[in-house]
Amino acid sequence: MSVSHSEIRPLRPTQEVILEAACELMASHGFGGMSIRALAQQVGIHPGSIYNYFSCK
Repeated sequence: MSVSHSEIRPLRPTQEVILEAACELMASHGFGGMSIRALAQQVGIHPGSIYNYFSCK
């Protein structure tokens, strides 16, 4: 079975995924309750990798 290009969904940019996860965490825990470690775990990357996409919390 072959897959045509029209059937392949493009990957979402990592920054967009991180921002969406951050919004979800802040909505449930508040800004002060959200941590980079929790955000990274939610996205499935290492905590230090967040800083490759954003310079600060």
